[in-house]
Amino acid sequence: MITDNQYKKTVKLKKNRGIYEVNVQGTSFEDQQDTWEALKNIPLLRVADDNPIKINGKVASIFINGIESNLGANELEDYLKSLNPKTVKQLEITTNPNASYESSVGSVLNIVIQKVSENYRFGVNATNGIKTNYYNFLSGNYAVNVKKTSFYTNYSFNYLPQVNTSKIKRQINDETLNLKNKENELERKHIWFSNINHTFSKNNILDFTYSFSTNNDVLDGNSSNDSFNRSIAVDKASNIHKLSQIWKYDFNDNASLDLGSHQVFNNQNNSNFANENNNFQNQGINSEIKLFIGFVNFKYNNVLGYTSLGSRTNKTTVKKENLEGSLSFPFKLNEQITSFYLNHTFNISKNSSVDIGVRSETTNVSFNFFNPTEDKSFANKSNYTNLLYNAAFNWENKEKETYHSLGFRKTISRPNYSYLNPFQSINRDVTLFEGDFNIVPSKLFVLSYEKFRKNWNYYISSGINSNFISSFYANRNNNIVFTYQNFDEVRFINGGVEYSHLFFKKKWECRTAVDFSIFQIKEDQYEIGKATPDVSFNTTNIIDLRNNFRLNFSYFNNIAYRDGTLLHYNTQRFDIGCSKEFNKQFTLKIFINDLFKTSISGLETTLPNYLYKNLSYNDVRAIGLNLRYNFVGKIYRNKNVAEPTSSEIDRIN
Repeated sequence: MITDNQYKKTVKLKKNRGIYEVNVQGTSFEDQQDTWEALKNIPLLRVADDNPIKINGKVASIFINGIESNLGANELEDYLKSLNPKTVKQLEITTNPNASYESSVGSVLNIVIQKVSENYRFGVNATNGIKTNYYNFLSGNYAVNVKKTSFYTNYSFNYLPQVNTSKIKRQINDETLNLKNKENELERKHIWFSNINHTFSKNNILDFTYSFSTNNDVLDGNSSNDSFNRSIAVDKASNIHKLSQIWKYDFNDNASLDLGSHQVFNNQNNSNFANENNNFQNQGINSEIKLFIGFVNFKYNNVLGYTSLGSRTNKTTVKKENLEGSLSFPFKLNEQITSFYLNHTFNISKNSSVDIGVRSETTNVSFNFFNPTEDKSFANKSNYTNLLYNAAFNWENKEKETYHSLGFRKTISRPNYSYLNPFQSINRDVTLFEGDFNIVPSKLFVLSYEKFRKNWNYYISSGINSNFISSFYANRNNNIVFTYQNFDEVRFINGGVEYSHLFFKKKWECRTAVDFSIFQIKEDQYEIGKATPDVSFNTTNIIDLRNNFRLNFSYFNNIAYRDGTLLHYNTQRFDIGCSKEFNKQFTLKIFINDLFKTSISGLETTLPNYLYKNLSYNDVRAIGLNLRYNFVGKIYRNKNVAEPTSSEIDRIN
């Protein structure tokens, strides 16, 4: 008997205008427990739990149906875990963004959700498991499409208790402190996401998106040895509202206009307590962050190629009330970034094109901070304009399914309010945290080459980052402080190779990748050590066991390396799971994450005169069960609805 799964198509990539298009319908992508897990086996993507999605080593900005998601890394992971992979029509992967994207965007993943006329969809996804303690993830979604209007809503709840352990060593002025640290943490998170899309006509579309998340994270920890004891208690509560309004208008087949705005309202309250050998400290951090983004994009097909131009304004206001006992350390920031861009793609031949763009970004930022212990007020204003540019040459051999790209890009990275707020706050172990008022933007110049051929993907890039911004451990008044630092210059080479293939008559789908980074830090202020290559290996596999049983397993290994200021220890992880699709509606999966309990993270400072070392395990191993139920039905069962022939955008279903 031949099962439906034996007819599954292979996931294939093709390139169009510098963008890789991945049609996932009818492939093994649809068989995974959720969209997050399904993305782990897509070429070019690097998807790992509790980490942002990366493309060719660069953090990806995520779009849904061409609309920027504005979700944080953890929120995005929760959302994609609640999204049924069968609702995804196509993935669009941009490895080298052009001038139409902000300079902070290193790569782009656009998830296109399919729309089926006159239907409704209901789905439930539940994961129950045991780490050290029981945890739960539950989500439900509902979508309906009626004539010109589509509506989608999703709710998810995450209940996650964790027991985290670590071994800490601190050495300052020949005084050594060795500690065992244990934390009990409980996170409870609610997320609601909704979208409504209305088509006034085939060329006139209005889209609204709203999401709300509320999160409460409580933690108590203890670090101790025979003569030292430190206990902490942290209570974090946040509420985040995010809204998007987008209007899309097609003047004709060759010209279109996108006009819209995004708003984010983030309120967070932190209460921190520490007792170190009967020395007590209480802190509170209350923050209010408002973000407004307005944009206009115009796209035009002409005899010379494809042109896009537009403008974007980002306005951020931050008010932080940093409290320590009865003292208040207020911090305020106002930042506005106004940008204009022009990008054009020249079609040189049927199989080659040149993409050239220029972007101007003007930044106006002001911030101030009052320190009552020193009775001083610090303030700063800066206004600057950066001219950014990109150029890429793309060519292909369609017969051999080979795509090449050679590109150059200049971007800028700006410090945000967390970098700049110099308030010293309690951290989760014996270190403290503080920002740095003196952090300045960094500039990045990158030359890159990529080649994709059938089952193989190669990429390599080299560049210079001046005033590179990085996290840093410093010795401040005999305390180890986690902060940020501008380094004079970093030179680097990044690269990787990836192989995807189907074995044993397409019953074993395997994707294996090796990524590396070689870098050199230059900094006159510190005695920087010699860096060693950062190399990682990962493989993801799906095996068809017949009768709709599938075995999934993945392995990741990042070898130990030095970056000049820190030694990063080796870490690895092995996950395995088995799923059964009983019918088109119901799927069950049993899984074990971090089977051998090897997902241990560790670092050690390598600068002279002081030492901080932390070897930790953040309660990763989990044994659990995932259940997914999805039902699709017609609104009008006896009515035949003609499929539209227009090229209107796909909408959330």
